[in-house]
Amino acid sequence: MQYIEGQSLAEVIRDEALPPGRAAQYIATVADAVHYAHEKSTLHRDLKPANILVDTDDQPHVTDFGLARQIQTNQQLTASGAILGTPSYMSPEQALGKNEQIDRTTDVYSLGATLYHLLTGRPPVQGDSPLDTLRQVTDERPTPPRRINDQVPRDVEKICLKCLGKEPAARYATARELADDLRRFLHGEPVHARPIRLPARALRWTMQHPWRVLVSLFMLGVVASGVDGYLDAAHLAYLDSLEIRYVVEPRNGRLTTTLGENVTIIYEGLEDVDLMGSSSGSFTGGGGLNANVVMKGRAVSGNGTNGVPGISRLTVNGHNVRLFDHGRKLLVDSPRSGGTTYFPGYRRQHLTFTVVPDGSHTVRRKDLPPETTSIAQ
Repeated sequence: MQYIEGQSLAEVIRDEALPPGRAAQYIATVADAVHYAHEKSTLHRDLKPANILVDTDDQPHVTDFGLARQIQTNQQLTASGAILGTPSYMSPEQALGKNEQIDRTTDVYSLGATLYHLLTGRPPVQGDSPLDTLRQVTDERPTPPRRINDQVPRDVEKICLKCLGKEPAARYATARELADDLRRFLHGEPVHARPIRLPARALRWTMQHPWRVLVSLFMLGVVASGVDGYLDAAHLAYLDSLEIRYVVEPRNGRLTTTLGENVTIIYEGLEDVDLMGSSSGSFTGGGGLNANVVMKGRAVSGNGTNGVPGISRLTVNGHNVRLFDHGRKLLVDSPRSGGTTYFPGYRRQHLTFTVVPDGSHTVRRKDLPPETTSIAQ
């Protein structure tokens, strides 16, 4: 081999990281050399700072092809499952021993790992042991360079992280594409690298870890079922304690009914209304029992009658007022105008209904102040 007078990139960066421009220039030149090797059907498989020598003219040279492999050969130089390379700089497919998947993008990954080291002063992954490092290579994403060195431009960070994609398809397809993008940065031009979007990352992670996804979905289902059961029990307990006061009384020559603080119903034109006595009670949950108050003419009758859960009603001369959804909804059923649903509990309104002898009614709305208790409470 040719003698190179100088030192390795590992020695150049021993004390501190390189300026981003100088790091980009080094890796662009190295990527050109790697692309040339790929064109000659040779993969390096062990690119790292220690295997890149810098001569006295500050030009980098790629050395140590000891783990090189010929591209598209029928000869199996390395047995499947064998892990070859330097853990901190090897691609996930190398770390997993998937030698049949190793291609040009494997060297692109190692070039990105080398660029990362030049920019930050450390490799992208570095565990407590070689085995821990291999685990990080396959399972964890490297910390973005700018979090370690805030002097790294965003475009260089994008280029670096694109090289370090877990899937080969996420990286530059060739070392030449990497070199071209680095030179776009050096010339102040827009780079082609773009960050991987969150949905794409989620899809790739799902494809890589199907069993984890299935177990997670199962656990979420169990938790959701438990929460749903708890909420159902809490809701039933709430219904048992629900109480909406009602008062029926003659007032100013008319029969007036109030439901909680949200609804007032005024019945006009009833005969002998001044002779009617007042009545009061509660629409209450009571373990699923509902007050069922029926008013016909002068009579007020019925209290605590079994009915459909969540429904209570008042009836006066064919005009029905029904409470649904445990006081949150009000259905007014008129012989003349049909049924209409109102939502005083949701919209925090006071509704005043005026019912005339023919069974039709009008309604006025007034917003309640925030601190007012609603009919649903």
